[in-house]
Amino acid sequence: MSGKNYRRDWDVDEMEEYAQRTKNSIRYLKNENIKLKMENERLKCSSNEALDKITDGVNDIRKLSK
Repeated sequence: MSGKNYRRDWDVDEMEEYAQRTKNSIRYLKNENIKLKMENERLKCSSNEALDKITDGVNDIRKLSK
């Protein structure tokens, strides 16, 4: 197996440290993903509210035009 991070001479402490850093990175990325999903949902709601207001405004203009 070839790769920059692959070393046959790692000792147990180095492997445990690497594993812990990897777990921390995964945990961090999962939390960031949750935050981004929440922000995406918030923006979708805001967009839908704005679209509803625009649609109401267009309908009001149509009523006034008749």
